[in-house]
Amino acid sequence: EKAAQYLEQALLVGELEDEERPVMTYLVGELRRRLGEFAAALRLFDEAAVLYAEHGGPKWMVKALNQQARMAKDGSTESAPLAK
Repeated sequence: EKAAQYLEQALLVGELEDEERPVMTYLVGELRRRLGEFAAALRLFDEAAVLYAEHGGPKWMVKALNQQARMAKDGSTESAPLAK
C-alpha cells in the first residue's frame, strides 16, 4: 500500500519524466488491483493506456494493460504471468 501511495504521489507532483509515466502509472494500477482497489486500478490502467499512446513505452505494456484490466473487472487480486 505504501509503494502505491508513494508512486501515485510522484505521478501527481510531476517527479517523473514523460517517458516514465506510462509504466509507472501501470505499476500503480497493478498495485491497486493487488490491494483489491479495482475501481482505482481500472482508472490507472486507462490513464496508462492514454500515456502510452502519447509517449510510447515498452511493447509488453499494451497486452499487460488489457490482461490486468480484465483481472480487475473480474475482481481478481491474484498474480498472473504477463501476457506475451
